[in-house]
Amino acid sequence: MIQELKHIGIATSISLLAIAAALTLWLHWTAAAAFIVPSTCTWAIIVYACWQRRALNVPQLGQPSYRTLGWANRMSIGRGALIAVLAGLLPLVTRVDELIWAAAAIYSVAAIMDRVDGYIARKTNHNSLFGLQIDTFVDALGLVIAPLVAVTLGKVHVIYLLASIAFYLFQLGIYIRQKRAQPIFELHQSKLRRTLAGFQMGFIAFALWPPFDAEITRIASLAFLTPLLIGFTFDWCVVSGKIKPQNQVTELRMNSVAILSERFLQPLLRLTATMLLLYVIYLNVLPIFINITLSVCALFILLGALTAVASIATLLLFAWQIPVNIDQLTTHTIVWTCVLISLLGAGSYSLFNWDDRWVSRRDGES
Repeated sequence: MIQELKHIGIATSISLLAIAAALTLWLHWTAAAAFIVPSTCTWAIIVYACWQRRALNVPQLGQPSYRTLGWANRMSIGRGALIAVLAGLLPLVTRVDELIWAAAAIYSVAAIMDRVDGYIARKTNHNSLFGLQIDTFVDALGLVIAPLVAVTLGKVHVIYLLASIAFYLFQLGIYIRQKRAQPIFELHQSKLRRTLAGFQMGFIAFALWPPFDAEITRIASLAFLTPLLIGFTFDWCVVSGKIKPQNQVTELRMNSVAILSERFLQPLLRLTATMLLLYVIYLNVLPIFINITLSVCALFILLGALTAVASIATLLLFAWQIPVNIDQLTTHTIVWTCVLISLLGAGSYSLFNWDDRWVSRRDGES
């Protein structure tokens, strides 16, 4: 395994130098310098994190170590290499339009790999503590670099950078409590937490693509950010002992909130999105094929059939062909409701919610 880490580290470093050389030939040596400094620094951080955790290539502490990294861990480190390239593009994306497309493609591939590597680990029976920690480390680092690129391009609101620092503030808070010998309580299992984190990567990947209008992606960035920050705040209250999910009263209240959301809030969001989409279609300010597609999306959202897919498709359509003649309140409400539907699910009175289950589960599990 150690040899594998060394080979991957050297191969990626050579690749970064090759990209810098290509930038010198294509643009100028200053572009190569602007690329190589942040990319190599980011890659050095990832290599150091992997090296620190090299003894954790085990299923559980005390068990024998795997002899190889395994394909899932290789993919996680490969995502780290892509994040390093993206860091190198950060100073250049405003100078060369083609590099905006490159940045979007790189982070989109990284987001897809994030979904796939866990599946491969479970299917190959190569789950490891190393993979768990490196996966989280690379995700958190990517959600610093990619939003910085998006903010630089004006594609997300600058406030969205709170999503980038929330994880590190959370870890800092735990570290401070440990130093003060204060108790740290274990987080309960939560599918919503995993869904919120996963959607951030998907959203940033979508926002970076040039065809999608910055006005819509900036609105969506606030809609995706808000439940994430609420989730971090709740989790911190659990970790610090202010909220005890195992307490019977707390558990009853949490179950009541979940039931109210499923029975009332989520169906109301679907109804609101449907009515507003029908209003947009009625105004006839979009091309006919867009109106037809929005009609299909509105029907699926109303019926609760593939609502996550229909909501995301609506966001994509609005960002691609923004309806300029529609008031801001309508546009904002459609974006917010579609984001919340995709995150929370269809709720009660829905026909077919396979996509909700797929979003919240881990691939490779039944």
